[in-house]
Amino acid sequence: MKLRKNLKILSLILLMLTPFLIADVGPKPTADFEIIYQVNPVPELTGYDLYQCSSVDCQDAHRLEEAGPQQFVCHQDACTSMAYGYSEYMYITFDFADGTSLTSNLFTKNHFNAEYQIFVSDTELIVTETGGSNTGNLGPLEGVIIGFSAVLVCGGLLFLGTIILVIVVVLNNKRKKQTEAK
Repeated sequence: MKLRKNLKILSLILLMLTPFLIADVGPKPTADFEIIYQVNPVPELTGYDLYQCSSVDCQDAHRLEEAGPQQFVCHQDACTSMAYGYSEYMYITFDFADGTSLTSNLFTKNHFNAEYQIFVSDTELIVTETGGSNTGNLGPLEGVIIGFSAVLVCGGLLFLGTIILVIVVVLNNKRKKQTEAK
């Protein structure tokens, strides 16, 4: 009976500690965009979206949703994006203060951390990949370090839970002895 109660307490403590576990580790692919305006005056950018699709006809296009670190954000002269993963094909839409909406050409992503230029004219957006790096890929040492860190965090939380359980059991036993002594 006593063991069963202690297991329930330990389970409750471990459940309370689970929000502190971090499962989302490792680098995420990124895309940085420089916006180059080929119009004068430069229109005010008021809206933007990055769409992804797996086929060249883009019948399955879907907007990159904001979820945790995954996002697509633009300012007047630049955009940046981070995702858990990108589809094979992408395109961008821009909305401007004058009511104009433009859609870019389909483009691909060849680098883990890709760099692009977006050329804005009166009638179109042209996106071209200009470079980037593939340094986001984990080498063997980085993978070991991340794995070891995860083990340390989990082990530390289990150790903390065990210490708390021992304290609860000791205090419970002390209270019972005091109650029996009266």
